[in-house]
Amino acid sequence: MKNIAASYYSHFFFTAHFGKLHLALSPHAPERLKLLVQALCGENPTQACLGRLYECLCSLAGQEAFLPPQEPSEEMFLAVDNYLRQAS
Repeated sequence: MKNIAASYYSHFFFTAHFGKLHLALSPHAPERLKLLVQALCGENPTQACLGRLYECLCSLAGQEAFLPPQEPSEEMFLAVDNYLRQAS
């Protein structure tokens, strides 16, 4: 599961957008990751939701997220954890 989380968070990238960091999902991300993003964050995910999802994936992979702290809800964390357990 740790490897899947690491693979998934590696598909996020940062760009500078009007002087702020902008988090985005790679268009080459695996379909299962795109489905996870859509399930948790909707069709047009906000930066806050993407940030929390990225935090969850980093945490589950045992890595540090390089974002200002955005605590994901316990519900989101458990949903991501469950999703990754089913994928492994």
